[in-house]
Amino acid sequence: MSYALLPKRGLAIIGTLLLATGVVMAQAPAAAQPSTSQPAPANDVVIKNGTILTVTHGKIENGSIYIHNGKIAAIGATVQAPPNAQVIDATGKFVMPGIIDSHSHLALDSDVNEATSPVTAAMKMSDAFQNTDKGLYHALAGGVTSLLLLHGSANMIGGEAVVIKNKFGLSRDQMLFPNAPRSIKFASGENPKRVYGSRNQLPSTRMGNFEVQRAALQEAKEYMRDWDDYNAKVQRGDKEARAPKKDLKLEQLADILRGKLLVQIHCYRADEFLTEMAIAKEFGYKVRAFHHALEMYKVADKVAAEGVGIATFADWWGYKYEA
Repeated sequence: MSYALLPKRGLAIIGTLLLATGVVMAQAPAAAQPSTSQPAPANDVVIKNGTILTVTHGKIENGSIYIHNGKIAAIGATVQAPPNAQVIDATGKFVMPGIIDSHSHLALDSDVNEATSPVTAAMKMSDAFQNTDKGLYHALAGGVTSLLLLHGSANMIGGEAVVIKNKFGLSRDQMLFPNAPRSIKFASGENPKRVYGSRNQLPSTRMGNFEVQRAALQEAKEYMRDWDDYNAKVQRGDKEARAPKKDLKLEQLADILRGKLLVQIHCYRADEFLTEMAIAKEFGYKVRAFHHALEMYKVADKVAAEGVGIATFADWWGYKYEA
């Protein structure tokens, strides 16, 4: 877990050491009292005298956080740290866990959508990730330390997401969250209808949306069956067995059915939540989360019963019909 250090007013990032360790420190603007701490290469850092908002374990006044080798080692009213540890005085500031952005298109430049086909499961957002995007610095200044970078919502089934730890200034590979679960982006409703309907293509309706989705998953099911048949023949010693052709799109779709890809769905309407969960049951996978999910209150009991999460807006509304 990363922690963000926030003042009562004003934000400004300081300290390359803090950025490198995944701890975000913010202080008042230049006109306010400057920090007396000087970032320096160190394996041990203590943030002390701040009000720690633990989120899950209450508030600690005048608390301390001990960081060892870039990892949080201890949190409390007092902590045991080496006497030569670098000390950051957080007097008058609040310290809280870094914010996780569970739905972001940051640092993907203009490559959020591959809107040439309603099913583009073979796309990988890691290939579009621009780790030098200044937006990452702005997000870090606001305390955002981890992000799920998703494909856009032009496609019924878009590409594979990438999870990053927001350590601005490091290389692209250093920012990739190690061993993060894999996710893929679905979308239903207004957006794919508009994108393809404006071209007089399928899908231009909600019926078309879900037909395209079912057809793609059925194709993946048959692709898995063909490979299972081939592998069974090889195990039986069949010298004439011929491998099916590898298909990158179908490999990704098959991983959904195998449970190897978490399904994140851009969706607004109550009826569509129910349809998406029904399709998931039909093909044997689980929906991980509905994103946006504005009509969730209408069917909250049914969605909760399936163990599906939601990622909704904090303060952004009214920019299109469904919103």
